[in-house]
Amino acid sequence: MNFLYWFTSAFIAVLVGICSFNWLVDPFAMYWSDTYAGFNRLKPEAELRSRVVKAYRSLEVCPNVLIVGNSRPEMGLDPTHPLFEGKTVYNLALPGADLPMQLDYAENVLQSMHCGGVEMIFLSIDFLDFLLPEDGAISQVPPEYLSRLEGLGEDTLSASVFRLKEKSSLFFSLDATTASIRTTLNQSEEVNSITPLGFNTAGEYIDIIRHEGIAPLFRQKFISLQKGLTSRQFKLLNTEQENPYMNRLSGFIGQATGQGIQVYAFTSPYHYSYLHLLAELGYWQSFNQWKLMLADLATSVSSERVYFWDFSGFSDFTTEAFPVGKSTEPMQWYWEPAHYRKELGDIMLQKMLGEEAGRVEFGRSLDGDSIQSILAEDRAGLQGTAYKWETLQGTLNFAIEEQPGGVNH
Repeated sequence: MNFLYWFTSAFIAVLVGICSFNWLVDPFAMYWSDTYAGFNRLKPEAELRSRVVKAYRSLEVCPNVLIVGNSRPEMGLDPTHPLFEGKTVYNLALPGADLPMQLDYAENVLQSMHCGGVEMIFLSIDFLDFLLPEDGAISQVPPEYLSRLEGLGEDTLSASVFRLKEKSSLFFSLDATTASIRTTLNQSEEVNSITPLGFNTAGEYIDIIRHEGIAPLFRQKFISLQKGLTSRQFKLLNTEQENPYMNRLSGFIGQATGQGIQVYAFTSPYHYSYLHLLAELGYWQSFNQWKLMLADLATSVSSERVYFWDFSGFSDFTTEAFPVGKSTEPMQWYWEPAHYRKELGDIMLQKMLGEEAGRVEFGRSLDGDSIQSILAEDRAGLQGTAYKWETLQGTLNFAIEEQPGGVNH
């Protein structure tokens, strides 16, 4: 009997000790414990659970300003920018998330009974998020992640139990324990870490560039984009000549402005090489059509609370030269063709909030009045940088693969 008592006591003590260790280390960046330099200040494991953690953290932070989108704004828009002084900003951007998921997470905050102070939303808009499969169909099955979104899901016992189990797994699980150990052993600045306000520090890029150079990052992104756009056929409009994602975006903007929230919707500043690859893969016409659709949307939701900005054209920033001869040093504005650095994100915020208006030739207001000149500038930019694109392809030893039968865009 004594043996059973001591065994049970020891077992419970070990479990409590492990859970306490995981809670203290907080590997997935829930930030329910203090952080200490060299121990748990950086959260290299947090990326693995960012979709889980951000659903709950965004409600705990109760932000005045939300940043919404995918991995581009997660790494590019800093919630601690001086222009946000006096505001609580949360970067709710989700790597790899499609547009419905991005908007669902944002709506969760807007609908939450805990948070009622959102005043401003910065909404990143990505061309690839609007592409439809050839049959135009999208899944109508409710996604599993809705169970963790308290503001959108049903207030049932099963939903509450799901959220409790999911939260507890962040400190009471074998996965959490191994993540805690890895976290304490990997406190180098050259790791990706999620800050208390949801920003991804992108430190891993520094490590890769220093040891492997920047060329592999460019080459990998080109190969990934080419594979993604040639593995199947995509289009912008379904059989009803509509884009359901554009309709969803319109509905979200209407909901936000109806709550008195200012919305800054903006296109991502792709590196010029990214745009050239889109063009060579046959998507330039679709890219232009997408901008026309955004301009139409901007006109239809015309409101003093909505601002559409286009940063996806050609400028001194987006045409930054590939660092030939300095391939182990990061670029000034880009990590690689698809992801801009915080330094460029700072300028975007300044432009959208009027701090750089007229001083920086970067970014334009997007609406029915400006769209034709924007498209004309894009065409000129594509032609004017063709030689740079050809040179870069040679430098990286990258060539467009011919696809049998072509791709229907």
